[in-house]
Amino acid sequence: MNQQPYPPPPISLNTNSQYHGYQGCTTEREQPTEVDSVAGSVIENSASNPMIAAKPNSLAVHRDSRRHSFGAHLLSIKTQHLQTIMGGPKTADPGAREPYWEHDSSSNGNGASKNRPKSSLPNSKRPAIPLSSRPYDPPQDRTAMALMQRYLTHPDDPDSEADIAVQILISQAAVDSKGFEVLAPQAVESIKRHHATLNSRIAALTARLSLESKIREAAQSLLKLHANNKKLARQASEHLEAASRKVDHVATELWKLTQLASDMQRTLLQHTSGVLALGVVRLEDQSRRERESHAIQLEEARVGQDVESQ
Repeated sequence: MNQQPYPPPPISLNTNSQYHGYQGCTTEREQPTEVDSVAGSVIENSASNPMIAAKPNSLAVHRDSRRHSFGAHLLSIKTQHLQTIMGGPKTADPGAREPYWEHDSSSNGNGASKNRPKSSLPNSKRPAIPLSSRPYDPPQDRTAMALMQRYLTHPDDPDSEADIAVQILISQAAVDSKGFEVLAPQAVESIKRHHATLNSRIAALTARLSLESKIREAAQSLLKLHANNKKLARQASEHLEAASRKVDHVATELWKLTQLASDMQRTLLQHTSGVLALGVVRLEDQSRRERESHAIQLEEARVGQDVESQ
């Protein structure tokens, strides 16, 4: 049988030297292992064995090639580690190429999976990991009560941007609330009681709608179960129609009550907005009167001082 010649090894390595190198990478040779002993005995007996002589130094070449690949990858890892320590993290470069490890699902001779180095891919094909340069800011409470407490605890400068922004919001809300109706206190209390009653009825109708929907689903299952029996199928069909009518009736009532409750809630909110806008206008007018009164007092005091000086 003609033996196919093996291709030459990718690099020339001296098995008797102390170091194995590739492109400036040197790794200290390991202690002789069982594989090295077997490889040495095979090489020594290659002259006497014609089958082994046809494959000169095959085990040594495989061993050295494997060590060469591992050494190259180890150099790449050390270089990246030194760059991270000395020069900081690398910036993202779309054209950069760097080796990476890929888990190979294929099994070796023992049936176990192995990790092997694969040729590098451009960064554009890798999944991007968003990095945030800012720490996570928890959401702040933006309710009116929280903002008032925050303002009373740490009042802002009247000329600061935050205080100016709040003043703009207040003025805009007051302008938007000019057309809202301000109700009488008795009407407000009546609407609130009616709204609370509607909320209770809505909760009860929601539970009833869920129950009627389950009954309709059971009627549908019975209709499918008795499809071959005409009498039972007719009864199941009648039950299904009745259940469907109940579901539609409850859903309609629930929709009407929900719309009515929404209208009442909107009326109360508009009343509240109108009252707040009225309060803002009164406060601004009171502040303006106080400033005018203070200016008049200062003017009178200055005139009195001038008269006394004369």
